[in-house]
Amino acid sequence: MSEDTFKLWAISDAHVGTDIKHGRHSLSEPILQSENGGDDGGPPFDWDICVNLGDFTGSQLPPTDDEGPLVVEQYLSSQKHRREDFYDLIGNHDSSHFSERPAQWWFQKWVDPMGENTQFSHVDNSKRPFPVSGNWEHYSFPQDGISGNFVVGFARQVWMNYNIIWAVTKKNPFKNQSNLNLKSRINFAKKIAKKEKFIKVDFYEKKIKSNKTI
Repeated sequence: MSEDTFKLWAISDAHVGTDIKHGRHSLSEPILQSENGGDDGGPPFDWDICVNLGDFTGSQLPPTDDEGPLVVEQYLSSQKHRREDFYDLIGNHDSSHFSERPAQWWFQKWVDPMGENTQFSHVDNSKRPFPVSGNWEHYSFPQDGISGNFVVGFARQVWMNYNIIWAVTKKNPFKNQSNLNLKSRINFAKKIAKKEKFIKVDFYEKKIKSNKTI
């Protein structure tokens, strides 16, 4: 790769609390393998930032404070990257009970993408290579082509009989303008989602009069 290539590593589903019961450090091991290579001869590889797509916990119940320090400790095992080089999204296993407040408190406290609970998460937003803006639900960073200027992704989660749908918006709510018009964004989304029958691609902003509630 050339020196000006931006290298993003995407990971997910560490299931830290359940895997550690079987002697596996499922978050720290792949991080260290990426940096130093594996015991079986797999080579290390370079990356600039890592995007973790969630499911830090593997429990079938809402996560508790007992599992939070395990996630933080394994993140801090990295030898060549700072905690702030990891950008995190919440997975369905990471969800707090809908009755608990503040909403998604465990993810906000221990994973903390905004760096608002540094004393627990060890995330300092000012030390990120690309400081984030927004909130823990919808955040971005000002790096062209990386922050998701049209469709970030799709998912359907069912929890306590609630359906969560991700939808196309006219533009990223934290950006002044989009590089693509709405029609192009919808067509692109449909192309990505065509194999996922449960995904309905639609535009809801006129109906809900907001682009920040999805």
